[in-house]
Amino acid sequence: MEVELKKYKRYYRDIKLLLVVSGIWPNFYPILDRVVSIVAAISTLLLTMALLNFCAHHVANIMILTKSMGIAISFFSSFLKICIFLSHHDDLVYLNDYLTSSHTSDLSNPDDRSHLLEKFSSFSKFFYTLTIAVALTFVLNTIAPFFALKRGKYLHIYPVIFPFDYEPGGSVYWSLISLELTAGFFVWSVTSGVDSVFGLYALQMCGELRVLAKRFEELRATGDYRMRMRECMDRHHLLMRSRDILEKVFGFLAIWLAVTSALVQCSLVFQAKVEFKTLSPFKIGFFFFYILMKLVQAFTYAWYGNLIAEESALCLNAMYNAHWPGSGDVRFMNDVLIVLSQKPLIFKAKSCMSLHMDVFTKIMNTAVSYFFLLQTLDEGSVRHL
Repeated sequence: MEVELKKYKRYYRDIKLLLVVSGIWPNFYPILDRVVSIVAAISTLLLTMALLNFCAHHVANIMILTKSMGIAISFFSSFLKICIFLSHHDDLVYLNDYLTSSHTSDLSNPDDRSHLLEKFSSFSKFFYTLTIAVALTFVLNTIAPFFALKRGKYLHIYPVIFPFDYEPGGSVYWSLISLELTAGFFVWSVTSGVDSVFGLYALQMCGELRVLAKRFEELRATGDYRMRMRECMDRHHLLMRSRDILEKVFGFLAIWLAVTSALVQCSLVFQAKVEFKTLSPFKIGFFFFYILMKLVQAFTYAWYGNLIAEESALCLNAMYNAHWPGSGDVRFMNDVLIVLSQKPLIFKAKSCMSLHMDVFTKIMNTAVSYFFLLQTLDEGSVRHL
């Protein structure tokens, strides 16, 4: 487990680094965090507005509209994540100070590491897959405009229209290119960091639930029973509080992702289908990694919520299997029954959507439905012309 422990520490460090460079890791360097987060929020919001302006100018062209709208959604999603993390600063501090600290403390016990790091490899693979996919999407989208410079063409990185005139190749043009690069960088760091830190907290919760299940199974009506029962109750209360905070921080993001992921995926498939015969290797790579990114996002959000629910149910089942029937200790049996009356920890996004694996299935079904709708609209516009 020493190797797994080292990998976990690197995994934790890399996620933290992404949030630090985005300015949204709580209490790193408060003044610097505020400056970086403001730059990140303003740059992503300005690009969102420029992209939406482009959409408004090409609203009659389904192909161009879907291309620019999908990118606009990605930029606005990053802006939204920054705002949500800044507004939930105290909640994130609680998770770091209590949930993460408890998990770190338990990792010092070699007997608990196998429980705490179970399925860690899957979490790690999803994190690095998402981070690399977002990075390659950004890089492949950035390459084309710089290649065009060799032919004397001054293109923008993204399909944008700014509400003022400027000379191609002038200082204003390069300032706007710098803005696009800055915003693109923050889309990478914020998207990879925020979506993955949800996985980090889910991993910690699941690990703590397994340790708690182990503690429940070891309960006996002996002399130090009250002390060990109190420790179990404190752990369970921490996990319930952590689940509530995760719902507050990531609840709306889960709903937003469920809706927008389907929209972006169908628009990407639609674009790839229309441009199939003229796709360059760079464009093929862009579509592949962009779609991969959206698939990983949709799957992991559903998987994280599903894992928390499963581990919580197993934890309560472990309490049921404790040595309480026929123990003869009425107080012990009453305490066990009180614990068993608790419901599993279900992640509910704003009390309207439970995160289970069927959410991923619904997202994919919706994406397919949107794709056929876009195809119908495009065929209708062609006939109209």
